[in-house]
Amino acid sequence: MRWLPDSTIVDFLNNPGAPFLAWQAYYEAHKKHPPWGERSHFSQGILEFYAEILDKPPDSSVVGFMRLLARKNYPKGHEPCPCDSGRRLRQCDDHRKLIYEIRERVAWKDVEHDLKVYLQGEKIK
Repeated sequence: MRWLPDSTIVDFLNNPGAPFLAWQAYYEAHKKHPPWGERSHFSQGILEFYAEILDKPPDSSVVGFMRLLARKNYPKGHEPCPCDSGRRLRQCDDHRKLIYEIRERVAWKDVEHDLKVYLQGEKIK
């Protein structure tokens, strides 16, 4: 996740600080990676992050959601839902609400940046 505007040092200590320290403590105690947590690096990690907050498998439909989230203006209801259901966004209640909820937590400029990095990484493969 990104550092949100108006965040405090307590926010930093709670996330990402506490999860990092818990991961490190587990590793030091058991000499192996804990069963939770670390995403892949670079493009795959970006896809995994958005798949996680969308509660979807990390597949090509996640990129469609990222394209909607990366726009300055909120998506319109007449646009097709990126879930490949064939429905318009206004008819796909779960995904419409989810997109609006995510827009409250993740800035569109951050998604735009992540999408560019992801697509650049895909070209390299």
